[in-house]
Amino acid sequence: MTGKKVIYQISNSLDNQIIGDISFHPVQPENIVSHRLGEIKTPNRTIDFITFSNKYTQKIIYLSKKVVSNEFIKLLELPESLAGKKISIPGQLILGAERSDTFSRAIDEYFKT
Repeated sequence: MTGKKVIYQISNSLDNQIIGDISFHPVQPENIVSHRLGEIKTPNRTIDFITFSNKYTQKIIYLSKKVVSNEFIKLLELPESLAGKKISIPGQLILGAERSDTFSRAIDEYFKT
């Protein structure tokens, strides 16, 4: 298996620590949706999981280009000099109708597979 392995240690107190690793298998591309298998291992158990990705979930997760509007400037308290310019923003900042459309298309793509 070639993929990625991440060792982690989580502690919410000195007495309670969780140590383990997360392994991701290589991405398996398909027509519309790609998926990746993985597993989370702790000393006491192993949990298998699967992640899915399509072009709409990628738009939500990664950076995207957006023309800055006056409303966007007010909402995020950006410099007014950015008005009308195209900037990179985190996908989580997609707002309004574009946000609704992106999320609904992301979910719709999963149901097509």
